[in-house]
Amino acid sequence: MIAFASYNCHSSPLFKKHCILNICDINRVQTVCFIYKFFHNSLPLQFADLFTCNSLIHDHNTRQTNQIHISSHRINMRANSIAIYGAKLWNTLSLELTSSPSLAILKRHFKYHLLALY
Repeated sequence: MIAFASYNCHSSPLFKKHCILNICDINRVQTVCFIYKFFHNSLPLQFADLFTCNSLIHDHNTRQTNQIHISSHRINMRANSIAIYGAKLWNTLSLELTSSPSLAILKRHFKYHLLALY
């Protein structure tokens, strides 16, 4: 309606043109922001043990040392929890994104990264 497009046109080009994320990507951005706040101790104490780094699980040096440890799960409900889904999403991000100096910079760069995929 905003773009004066017909009701049956594809939405991805419109989202990209107007720099708007779809609902799944908004969820991804919010999840990444939550994990960023976790690593910078900006969350309440209830979330203090939600994620564990691989470096705390074992002592040997691997490529995944700085990534989040993904615990085993059997059911999809657990796989869709923030502890599993968020850890998988965070582990796929580049070092440039995960080491952002502020939350605002992380959100902006991640949003443009997602918009580039449309």
